Amino acid sequence: DQWKTACAGKTLVHFSGALAIEGMHGYHPLYSFPPSLLSVAAMEKVAFACPEVGPSFSDIFPGADNPHFKIADKDRAHYHALAVISGNLASFAWNETAKEFRSRYSAAPADILRGYFDGVVERFAENPTDSMTGPLTRKDRKSVEANLAALKDNPTLHSLYKAFLNAAWPEFESSED
Repeated sequence: DQWKTACAGKTLVHFSGALAIEGMHGYHPLYSFPPSLLSVAAMEKVAFACPEVGPSFSDIFPGADNPHFKIADKDRAHYHALAVISGNLASFAWNETAKEFRSRYSAAPADILRGYFDGVVERFAENPTDSMTGPLTRKDRKSVEANLAALKDNPTLHSLYKAFLNAAWPEFESSED
């Protein structure tokens, strides 16, 4: 609480996505930051989750024209969970897939998967709420069964596929269950 006394009368901000911190206003950048600094052009595209009550985005970042939206403190953890699922879960799946490509096919993952992942992002840009393609979308039981069988040797990817299957096609009943 010493900081509250030391900072009395000042506008305090924090950048946590999930946490509401008493006495501070949260402005969370919705972005997957690299270890190095971003260019100004890249930073200008970063969307911010702003507090529902408090200083406006332009008060905190004068002259910045970033996309931004308001969230209530009670919704911060929900918002951040969505960020983790959409970004970090996807990254984890992509990382595990890349490891499998490298070890099983001696392929450079960045070279092999880049075009595919670009296409996935393009489908999302075309239709953000309905961009999934592939065997689950088509309800292609034979392909899904073959995919599950093929991933048996990799417990991480097999469990990810099964969790995805449960969420995307809950009516599916596998013969391996």
